[in-house]
Amino acid sequence: MIAEEEPKLAIHPSNTFATETPAADSERICVAFGTIGKLAAFSHEGKELWRFEYEPRNIDQGFGTGSSLALFEDRLFLQNDNEKQSTLTALRLSNGEKIWEVTRDCDSSWATPLVWRNSKRVEVVACGGGKVMSYDPNDGKLLWQMGGIDSAFSASTASNPDYLVFANSGPFSQNFMYAIRPGAAGDITLKDKETSNDGVAWRVGKPGVGMCSPLIFDGLIYAPAEGKLKTFDVATGAEVYRQRLPEAELFVSSAWAGAGHVLMLDEAGRTFVLQAGREFKLLNTNRIEDTFWAAPAIAGSKLLLRGVNGLYCIGK
Repeated sequence: MIAEEEPKLAIHPSNTFATETPAADSERICVAFGTIGKLAAFSHEGKELWRFEYEPRNIDQGFGTGSSLALFEDRLFLQNDNEKQSTLTALRLSNGEKIWEVTRDCDSSWATPLVWRNSKRVEVVACGGGKVMSYDPNDGKLLWQMGGIDSAFSASTASNPDYLVFANSGPFSQNFMYAIRPGAAGDITLKDKETSNDGVAWRVGKPGVGMCSPLIFDGLIYAPAEGKLKTFDVATGAEVYRQRLPEAELFVSSAWAGAGHVLMLDEAGRTFVLQAGREFKLLNTNRIEDTFWAAPAIAGSKLLLRGVNGLYCIGK
């Protein structure tokens, strides 16, 4: 047990007090609970190995926390973006020792930091309210930052070795999606009417990204939203197709892909199985009677889905 105490922060009715997804390697499982400010590592047998405590800070509109943990080699990254003082902390995975912590000039966010292994280096990218920043995972040095972004992030970033892609819903869904090049440096904020610069490969408007993180697979970006799917070319940002999915509701869980297929789970428990490619082809639809907001987990040949009422394992 981590703790038995009253949460210090309020949450939205669709949130929970255990929203953050754990991070694990072959030796330990790390879990964080932002509403009480506690993070702990356990062995696979359930023995607590260490714990780290941090200050729970007020989140915009009382929506509660949501940023999950990220791993890189011997480091564990904790993003704590809020309305008081936002931070990104790197802990030593073996013992919970704080390696570095940086203060972030941004407001509340629910996005999870991404370790971007690109064609030039490894960096950890954190999307905050109004700004996206990238850091050296070894010492926390700021590599680049980009401002001029309306609103906070619920969706996390997507990447391949050549591009980092991110977007948020923004006010009245008047948002943009951006692609960042490897090797970006300094302040890469776009000036008025600019759609690219040395660090930004492209910018496109109204991509439809909201709660669900975009997915990059075989050169395309898949962006499920409210009952529909938009796809874009990852190299240019050009829209490839858009399609409303039959009976689909809001997409909160992140999409996943493999073996030539793209799969998307809506909050009503419908999984849409698509053939990956530049033309829309729906292969199948499956349904589980539950409500789904959490991202799926894949363990070998098993697919784990966390619903509001149950945990489901799908596989042979």
